[in-house]
Amino acid sequence: MGSQDKLTIITTPHYGYDLLVRFLRYYESYGFPVPILVLDSSEDAPQPAVLQKLLAHDKIRYMKFDHGTRFEEKLVKGLIKVTTPYSVISSEDDFFIPGSLNKAVEFMEKNKDYSVAHGKYIVFWTGDLNNKKEFKWRSIPDFKSIDLSGAADRVFRHLSQYEIPTFSGVHRTPLLQQVWEEAIRYTDDLRFGELLPSLITLVYGKMENLNIFYGARRGNVLSTGQTLKPLINYLNDGSYDTKYRRFKECLLKHLLAQSPLDIKSIEKVIDKAMKKNIIKSYGYPLFFFKLSNVKILKAVYVIFKKRSQRLVPLPDSKTDETAGSCPSLDNPQSEFYNDFIKIKEIVLS
Repeated sequence: MGSQDKLTIITTPHYGYDLLVRFLRYYESYGFPVPILVLDSSEDAPQPAVLQKLLAHDKIRYMKFDHGTRFEEKLVKGLIKVTTPYSVISSEDDFFIPGSLNKAVEFMEKNKDYSVAHGKYIVFWTGDLNNKKEFKWRSIPDFKSIDLSGAADRVFRHLSQYEIPTFSGVHRTPLLQQVWEEAIRYTDDLRFGELLPSLITLVYGKMENLNIFYGARRGNVLSTGQTLKPLINYLNDGSYDTKYRRFKECLLKHLLAQSPLDIKSIEKVIDKAMKKNIIKSYGYPLFFFKLSNVKILKAVYVIFKKRSQRLVPLPDSKTDETAGSCPSLDNPQSEFYNDFIKIKEIVLS
């Protein structure tokens, strides 16, 4: 049995209709294999005729929101309408492989101790070559499955070595509903609003990275309407401690319900994992950022920063073109060649 009666794709357009048309045309080329829920907060504008036709398909459900509606609020209100046992969230500028979604559903059906399953990704962008639009892509560096048996162990592993958000993976719909209800209660920004849903997912089960071409993501964009502020901004305006306290309060609540550890032990797990997360993400501990915020200590901070660069290099912003796990998709012998070509043709059309 396929995933057509078990899975809903949820997309959240915010910046107009061009990408939404492309997104729906892509799934139309597969015959709309699963239901799609469109949660649209784009500014009011006449919908093009081609979009109206696509939205009229019986596999598409459309919900309109004010432009200022939070991403999390759209998901909370939209997920209530989902009737399939599994769901997956997709930006309208990304593409998932229908056959791979089906494999993720099959995996989840067989493995009840897993809360999310996805696979290998590529990132794509377009350029111009001799006045001709060109499709460019590379593999996204691979991420590890998390199959630890303890909830606190899974949370520590995911937060301390954070590689990828979980919500592009296939979830059981009731858990995804719970995750985003908690996100809107306990976060008000993208930084903690991405981490918290991913971590709650790991509280309730394991994460599988299937050895399949799963999805293609458009590079260097943020299409949800959220704003990702630098960490230093939260320290400058004094909001970091409050945001982190609420994040930690929510995570602690769920871990206490799923872990045999006591409250103090779980607090230590979360704090230690967050310290490692900040160092991995920025190259420096939170102490350095706070130090730079005290005027009298700025000179000391600069000295520490220069010295630490020799010891803790900043993460490389460039990824090797050959890195990752999907290096041969453009080879006609690849199992996923036809899926890759379909994405390429849609993007270039």
